[in-house]
Amino acid sequence: MKEIPDSELVVSSREGSQEAYAELFHRYKHKLLNYIYGYVGNFTAAQELSQETFIRAFEHLDELRDDAKFSSWLFSIATNISRNFIAERKKEPGESMDRPINASASLTLADVVPDDRYRPDSQIEKQQLQEKIQRAIDSLAPHYREVLLLCDIEGFSYEEIARILRCKVGTIGSRLNEARKKFRAAFRKEKE
Repeated sequence: MKEIPDSELVVSSREGSQEAYAELFHRYKHKLLNYIYGYVGNFTAAQELSQETFIRAFEHLDELRDDAKFSSWLFSIATNISRNFIAERKKEPGESMDRPINASASLTLADVVPDDRYRPDSQIEKQQLQEKIQRAIDSLAPHYREVLLLCDIEGFSYEEIARILRCKVGTIGSRLNEARKKFRAAFRKEKE
């Protein structure tokens, strides 16, 4: 069966189809949760922010100008909600920006960790590596973290990221280059 394009689901959702919006939700829920989790570094908060993103998107569906760009618009909402969450969290006393990630992290480590699941200590090593990666990501300034997560983790193109973050494609390229440098430096520091 052929997948219904986002644009058709958006139109149907605007016309009151709960099934159409449910399909959009199921299509993007995991990808959005992964993005927000990578951004805020807290799985419970990411779940709540993901729900808030979908609710806000539903409430403002009429404001989407190009129905075919639902995913970019959705991630733009998620980025703003995540930014606000980080800003609020910074105001709270005693909150740590580098708290350990949840053991059930959803970051893909296939490129970083070889398949050594038969070693008894491999799960602990993978968890430690996930924590180091998350701390390195958390150490990045928000504008670097956003572009790194959207491109390298979520797989968006430069053009899609430019729409999500509302900036020029050239800016995305330069930010991504700098973000990768800063991530590598932070990750090396974590490994020491």
